[in-house]
Amino acid sequence: MERRIPVALIEDLVLTRELAVGLGVSARDAFALARRLLGRDGNGTGLNPDTEFLGSLPVGDFVQLGADVQRLRLSVQQRLETAIESTVRRPRGRPPRNVGALRP
Repeated sequence: MERRIPVALIEDLVLTRELAVGLGVSARDAFALARRLLGRDGNGTGLNPDTEFLGSLPVGDFVQLGADVQRLRLSVQQRLETAIESTVRRPRGRPPRNVGALRP
């Protein structure tokens, strides 16, 4: 059985790691920030219609937290393409019978 992770979730996780390492915040807080920076709504159904500017988040009166969303998505896409190229899918079903082995 194949299990697929949505690309949007991979983007969330990559940005979460960057925020956690770069800002020194917990993974939980970093995940919430990443979701807001990427314009995701709270229930995971897509973009938040209230997002003013994708990749930018006000954190005070004079401070904005920003992420290069286009570069993030390009990086994730390239890494996924590389991973897919190096992954070999196992054949499904029964292995083919060796017809020659059955004959005397």
